[in-house]
Amino acid sequence: ELRAEYARDIDILHLAAELVVDAVVQPEELRADPSSILHLYRRLLAARRASPALRHGSWSPLAATAGMLAYLRTEGDDRRAVAINFTTTALALPAPFGEGGWVLEVASDERTAGAFDVGALAGDAAVILAPR
Repeated sequence: ELRAEYARDIDILHLAAELVVDAVVQPEELRADPSSILHLYRRLLAARRASPALRHGSWSPLAATAGMLAYLRTEGDDRRAVAINFTTTALALPAPFGEGGWVLEVASDERTAGAFDVGALAGDAAVILAPR
């Protein structure tokens, strides 16, 4: 059930991103801006290429507070955690991420990357975490 909700949310986010990019931003502007969605997609694709867990690992949902989707991807010894905060306020990350032992691999924006605290995730933000 969570996997279907996740897929639906990703489809909606992808469509919204395309509409915003097509309506407001020119491709040259995207390439020039390191905080653009183009560069976010590049960081996500690089993380996926580097991680067997993100490419084809098992998917395990994690108990998270309302408004957050969190899950763990595992393939052999490789693990990655993904958390998405759909609210406008910071939310605590589910265990075991709030307990440390994880580092930020990809953040959805510079604000999240610059102020990331393993115990909480800013509103309207997403992260991929890797084990220390």
